[in-house]
Amino acid sequence: NNFLEMLQTVFPDKQWNPFELSPHKLPKKFWCKEENQQKFMEYAKSRLGIQSITEWSTISSSEFVKIGGRHLLKQHKNFISLLQRFYPDIEWDFVSKQRR
Repeated sequence: NNFLEMLQTVFPDKQWNPFELSPHKLPKKFWCKEENQQKFMEYAKSRLGIQSITEWSTISSSEFVKIGGRHLLKQHKNFISLLQRFYPDIEWDFVSKQRR
């Protein structure tokens, strides 16, 4: 049905990370699923070396895109609104102003 499922079927012993595949190899509605978005945020946190939630304020949207976050970012107005969606308890507007 899709490339990721094919890989998992042909190579069941290998753990496939969908975020390391080319975006056009993912199922069509992949980024619409909340679970996939949350998994990407965890993946991004690991790839970017983020230890605490507020460290997201040190990351630029271009850094986020560089590790594969473009499709997730496109579902939000901007990087701050994406962060507000996943970490609503943090005042991101304030944190981003402190960063400048």
